[in-house]
Amino acid sequence: MASKVHRWMEANEPAFRKIYGFVKDMQRTGGKGRVRDRVAAFCVDQSIEVGDEPYTFNNTWWAGISRYLVLFDPSLLDDPIRFRDSDIDCHGLLPVSYLPEIEPNIEVS
Repeated sequence: MASKVHRWMEANEPAFRKIYGFVKDMQRTGGKGRVRDRVAAFCVDQSIEVGDEPYTFNNTWWAGISRYLVLFDPSLLDDPIRFRDSDIDCHGLLPVSYLPEIEPNIEVS
């Protein structure tokens, strides 16, 4: 899952930035509704293909993309992006060339 989302991220920087702009506008305007569903509809309207086949935007893709969005702009966390548990949390994110470095979590004993 992490590898699939990573490949999409690397191949679709302009699409990621459009999605970011849409989510940022939701944050500014106090947009209501399920963020994933609104982003999925935005992608269809903008002809942004997310997934392995046309218009296969689902929880798996959203889990990865939403985490990269928060990495890119931490202010999005909790408003409008709220995380639910996802398998991607067990695997982690892979670094994306145009996003800030992902630092490994270091536990202090």
